[in-house]
Amino acid sequence: MTYSEETPLPSLPSVASLLSATHGKWRDALIDGGIPAPKLDGERHSCPRCGGWNRFYALPDVDQHGRVHCDRCFNAATVVGVDGITSLQWVMGADFGSACISLSNRYDLPGFPANLRVPIAITKTLQEYAAALRAEDPPSTDIAQISLDFQAAATEEKLRECSRCLNLQEPSLQRLEVGWSQSHEAFTFPMEDGWGRVSGLRLLSLKRGETWSLGGAATEGLFVPIGLVAPTSRLYIAEGPVAAAACLSLGLPCIGSSGRLQCETLLQYKLMTLCPMECVFMTDQTGMGIGGGRELADSIANCSRSIRLVVPPKPYSTISEWLTSSSTRADVEEQVEACTVYSRRESGSSAS
Repeated sequence: MTYSEETPLPSLPSVASLLSATHGKWRDALIDGGIPAPKLDGERHSCPRCGGWNRFYALPDVDQHGRVHCDRCFNAATVVGVDGITSLQWVMGADFGSACISLSNRYDLPGFPANLRVPIAITKTLQEYAAALRAEDPPSTDIAQISLDFQAAATEEKLRECSRCLNLQEPSLQRLEVGWSQSHEAFTFPMEDGWGRVSGLRLLSLKRGETWSLGGAATEGLFVPIGLVAPTSRLYIAEGPVAAAACLSLGLPCIGSSGRLQCETLLQYKLMTLCPMECVFMTDQTGMGIGGGRELADSIANCSRSIRLVVPPKPYSTISEWLTSSSTRADVEEQVEACTVYSRRESGSSAS
């Protein structure tokens, strides 16, 4: 092991206590972390992370200790001290602290601090692994550079214009790295994949009232603000960058999705690293908005301890319209508390 199993954290369980609580339960924990259940049968399968054919398998003690193996990207040669926690780190793409937080939340143990020290050996291995992934499947250099160019073109005057027209605070737009495209006469918002790489751009023309996307993964991506850290007690999820910026303007921790159902997998990975205690889906007051919110809530049911669906109160029809009116953070939180915790529709429950 590269970390001490016997040294307890002040007023918190030791890592040994966490491992003891999860002994015999690692199969479910790894499934929740993202490894498909059929791949934990002890036979060889394609790797759930690197995708290599016939190179991944679960070790015989997977239930007791959570140990898995990939010939290429997760084995004794690439990771020092393979156990359930490092297996969870690997499949979630998370650091040591986030993996511990995820486990402590799932098994109702006291939470681990977000600044829990990550063992140097594991940190180095994860960084090298992430670098290898990016080298094999690099983001579009063109779209990433274009995004930076657009950000550089967003002058203070343009930021004020966007802020004034959308009734949003400038710092919220800056956290979403808003840019300006003169050739398109539109503001730009970068979308990222589950690894934080720029995967596309959402363009917004205030003059024409139109939105469209650029990039290879144009219909999929997340709008993640700068400075969002784990763990998050309550995370708001809105559709589109404008609604996300509206939440941020009220001081609400929020990420945006570019399209409800298209973002399922990306959102699952992001939530596994953010470890929110509760997710609040902000949906428009329309059949498509509510229906899409429910579909997405079903897909991430295992990524949060509770989920709520919130629609704007009458007379507002959209989240952006509601949040950019005279609403305050207290108004939004009151609306959230009035909503029942969401249950999957097959259980017969629905959102308020």
